[in-house]
Amino acid sequence: MKRLLTFLLAVPMTFGTLSAQEVITTDELAQNVSTYTADNYMSYVENQRAITEAKYELNVPSLECNNSLQVGGGLPGLWLMAMLDLIYVDFTPDYPQFESISDQLAGHRYYRTKERLVTSLTFEYSYRVKKWLSLGAKGSVGFRTRGIRHKVTNDLLYRESRVAATLLFNMRFDWLHRRNVMMYSSLGVGVTSIFDYNDGMVFPMFDATYVGLTAGRKFYYFLELGAGVSGTFRTGVGCRF
Repeated sequence: MKRLLTFLLAVPMTFGTLSAQEVITTDELAQNVSTYTADNYMSYVENQRAITEAKYELNVPSLECNNSLQVGGGLPGLWLMAMLDLIYVDFTPDYPQFESISDQLAGHRYYRTKERLVTSLTFEYSYRVKKWLSLGAKGSVGFRTRGIRHKVTNDLLYRESRVAATLLFNMRFDWLHRRNVMMYSSLGVGVTSIFDYNDGMVFPMFDATYVGLTAGRKFYYFLELGAGVSGTFRTGVGCRF
């Protein structure tokens, strides 16, 4: 009887001890989980953000590809027309000119052909260094030309030509990236060389794109509105790789 009473008293005490141990163990586990979550939450968020951005860039060629190459042309602006027409001035003293008989005869033997004008051909390479910034080089060529031909035989005597060639360091600022569309602005600075049929000169030059838009993925068309040596309204094609 004494042993039975001792056993009955011992059983509740044993269960009480086990319950206390279970409570302590559960509290410690919860605290450890909370601590671990707090310590690793920011790392998890950054990893998920990086994964999301990587997946997004795979679907956006303007972010996936670092290199771009494009060619195009533009309608003439004031700068380009000034270079081909107005700026280039002959500073030779204005002495009276007397035409000889041979000059007068030559004037009757030769004629000037219709003038050809190419306002602006552009070539541009860019390398993306950041999501919003690309650096590269841009070239532009514009020219006008006409021939001097014999009135009878139509043989070419020589050409009166003027070429404006420009090389720029170009900075492009990309401010919209989508799967099939990108929008940007750009600024270029460099030098222009003007070559006449008998002379030439060099001076600083700039080019600016106020708003540019590309439509396409790896191969695309572009439209630009700007100012400077490339003209006012430009269009062309390009590729990303």
